[in-house]
Amino acid sequence: NRSDFDNVILASAYKALDIPLPWKHWDNRCYRTVKNLCPKIKLVREGTYHRAIDDAISQANHLMRIFQEVSWAD
Repeated sequence: NRSDFDNVILASAYKALDIPLPWKHWDNRCYRTVKNLCPKIKLVREGTYHRAIDDAISQANHLMRIFQEVSWAD
C-alpha cells in the first residue's frame, strides 16, 4: 500500500538476483496511488482483516475493479 515500503523490498530482491528493475525511479507507484485516483470505487475486504494474504487479495481485487470500471484513455 506504499511504494516506499513494498518497492524497496522488491528492489532489494531484484538487486540480490542481479536483475534490473522493471521500473524507473520516477515511475515508483503503488496500489495507494491508483486507489486515491478512484475514491468512489470502494475496497471490499475479504477474509481476515490484517492477515497479509487476505489484505493482498482484497487489494488485488479492488485494483482489478478499478481497472475494469475506469477508462484510462479518457
